[in-house]
Order: sequence, then C-alpha cells, then structure tokens
Amino acid sequence: MERDYLLEIGCEEIPAGFVGPALWFGGQQFAEVLKKARFVFDRVDIFGTPRRLAYIIRKLSDRQNAAEETVLGPPKSVAYDKEGNPTKAALGFARAQGVDVSALRVLSTDRGEYLGVVKQQVARPVGEVLPDVVAGWIPTIPFKKSMRWADLDVRFARPVHWIVSLYGEQVLPLSFGNVTSGRTTYGHRFLSPGPIELAGPEEYIDKLAAADVFVDLEVRKDKIRAGIKEAEKQIGRKWVEDEPLVETVANLVEYP
Repeated sequence: MERDYLLEIGCEEIPAGFVGPALWFGGQQFAEVLKKARFVFDRVDIFGTPRRLAYIIRKLSDRQNAAEETVLGPPKSVAYDKEGNPTKAALGFARAQGVDVSALRVLSTDRGEYLGVVKQQVARPVGEVLPDVVAGWIPTIPFKKSMRWADLDVRFARPVHWIVSLYGEQVLPLSFGNVTSGRTTYGHRFLSPGPIELAGPEEYIDKLAAADVFVDLEVRKDKIRAGIKEAEKQIGRKWVEDEPLVETVANLVEYP
C-alpha cells in the first residue's frame, strides 16, 4: 500500500535566505535518508514560507524493503588457530554482531578469505521506522546559522512551535525539542491565525490557501509578478526584472 507522507515544521520567521536552501538541499537529503532506510517512494515535493518548512513524500510504501547485509570481520588466517578453533578475534567479532560464533562464515573477497556474517533485515512497517528516521533527519536540515532556545538541547534556524507528521490519515508521532507532532497546522499569523486540522496530506495546500498562506514558493512568486504587472499599468512604467529579488520577497511573506 502507498500513501503520501506530510512533514511540516512550523516555527518563528526564518530569514528569507535560509528558506530556499533548507527546502532544496533538505529535500534531497531527506530522499537519501529514506532510500538508506529502504523505503520506496515516488518523489519529495517541497513547500515552504518564512513560518514553515514542508516536505511531502509522494506514494511512500507502508513498509521497508527487506534486505540482506553482509558484515566482514577479521581475515580467516587471524580468526582461527592451527587446530581450526576460533580465536579471540573471531569470538570478539561474533559478540559485536550479536551472533554465536557458529553463525560466522568464511567469505571470499578480492583481498582474500575473511570471516563474516550475513544478516537478514526484515521489512518493518512505516509507523515503526519513519518517526525515528525523521527525528534524526530534522537537525541536519541545512542553515547558514542555527540557534538554541529556552533550555532545550536542540538547534534549528528559529524556535519550532509545531510539527505535522501525517502518513495518509495516520499521525506518526515524533518529537523535536519540546514539540510533539500531530495533525494541527496554523494559518497566517495575522490574517488567519487559528489552528487548522488536517485529515491528510491531500488537504494541506488548499486548507492553508484558505487561511491566507500560499505554501508553494512558485505561487507566491507568480502573485508578486502579477502585482508588479498591475502596478506597471497604473503608473505607466516598466520594472527592471530581478528574479533573485522576487524570490527573496516571496520568502519574506506567506501572503503576497
């Protein structure tokens, strides 16, 4: 079964220059983390404003892929004595891998024969794995500068106030600092400041738009350009096109 997964991190206003890299590079890193966790998905869509960073994982599988992992230990020549008994090296390797020494195998490699163990990694449900994956990934979102707040032992661009973590209709609970995830987001700080309950990721864009928040950067940029075109007509002047400035302004506001 496949469902979309929504992660929204709501916080105090992030500097405009921080928003883009946090979304673009953070989205790429998120995709790599999910792949390493053996999840199958279509893509990572990114959305963000000064008050929120959001990532929607499209068509995320409901469990990991199973896998087989081979871990190499000491060379065979070191792992067994002349009588063929396991040495301290073999016993220590088995203990470190959590297996009995009898489970170890001699494996041929380009460098010769080595002792090793083949571990079967089962496919675990998304609800068991993803919260830990996300909680470990959030602190790695790239910012030029991060800050700490209160007496918490976490860092982010600005203090985090809410987290939405929805796999389809299911809340996947996770924590960051003193915030626990749920299904509640918030509208524009001044125009529509109330809470918004999300049934699932499919409601995210439309419900926030109804609360005066355009989470898609391209939508905000289009609205800014349209406003400039209208001003051109009113004053009879042409604007000097400056796309970096348009993007900066778009990342300063939630409702252009």
